[in-house]
Amino acid sequence: MSSNDDLNLISSKLRKKLCMAYRMDERECLKSIIKQAMLPAEQLQHVRYTAEQLINAVRGTNNDTDHFRALLTEYDLSNAEGVALMCLAEAILRIPDKTTIEKLITDKISHADWAHHLGRNKSKFVNSTTWSLLLTGKILNLSGVLPNLLKRCGEPIVRQAVTQAVKMLCKQFVLGQNIDEALHVAAGMPDYLFSFDMLGEEARTTADAHTY
Repeated sequence: MSSNDDLNLISSKLRKKLCMAYRMDERECLKSIIKQAMLPAEQLQHVRYTAEQLINAVRGTNNDTDHFRALLTEYDLSNAEGVALMCLAEAILRIPDKTTIEKLITDKISHADWAHHLGRNKSKFVNSTTWSLLLTGKILNLSGVLPNLLKRCGEPIVRQAVTQAVKMLCKQFVLGQNIDEALHVAAGMPDYLFSFDMLGEEARTTADAHTY
């Protein structure tokens, strides 16, 4: 049997499997897939041990990312305040006008329970950030003639401070506007390994895709 015959036979078998799987009951499909994804106990233990060693090594490294790692640990996506910060980080740099930015900041910061996070983390950076968010929320919630004047005067300062903070946060995830810039930044962080994603969600045409 020639190599072409072998390939045709393999292709035929794969096609048959695909046809059998077409519109398969999801529960039945998951049963077989989960079984295939399971690792032997010894191999699973080795994977877990390796992962723990890598995590402990990263956590034991003293560098500028420690503060942000502590902040993201305190404000993760399991609590409403963490979700609010991630929403700000994801959206604020894309908003072109100041009025909408101030409305977004007010919506995400003024109604959150920042006081709940005070003193829960031993990091001074996290606690000072929490105090800042708490005070910002109180300023944005002010009402009355004089308080409203303070609020209007404070909003531009709040907007600039939050925007700068979000930019610093984004730098933990986005290393550059293009691959050359990202590689240059990564070269200064030799203790880490990186994978790179070229983001191009706005691509609508073939030309757009080639550009990204």
